[in-house]
Amino acid sequence: AKEQERLRKKVTDLMKKQKIRQVRHLVKKQDSTRPWGQDAHAKVGSRLIELFIETAHIQPPASQSGDSTPEIRPAFTHEMRTVAREQQKSRRYGVIKCDPLVRQGLDRTAKHMVIPYMPMLIPPINWTG
Repeated sequence: AKEQERLRKKVTDLMKKQKIRQVRHLVKKQDSTRPWGQDAHAKVGSRLIELFIETAHIQPPASQSGDSTPEIRPAFTHEMRTVAREQQKSRRYGVIKCDPLVRQGLDRTAKHMVIPYMPMLIPPINWTG
């Protein structure tokens, strides 16, 4: 605890003096975490996708009959597909499918997105120099 307080005071003083490189060096020495491996990235990513598939639901527009209960269905589904690569070899792949209503909503919103880099409206002139 005493060591951490001393380190915190030293970092604060260095920051006031704008010695950012030294602060970064001190903090990096104290960081005991290691970067995640590829295996951990894959496990966390697959679990996040699994949670997303489990929790993302959509409710289609209400039908004309007002007395029916609203239909809530998953926005994304996971399917396994078999792809034949050669005559006898085939491989199974997991595919995440998007509900058509979600896709329509994405298509509608994509029309209104601002593109950061607009295409050139005037053809470029050859450079001579």
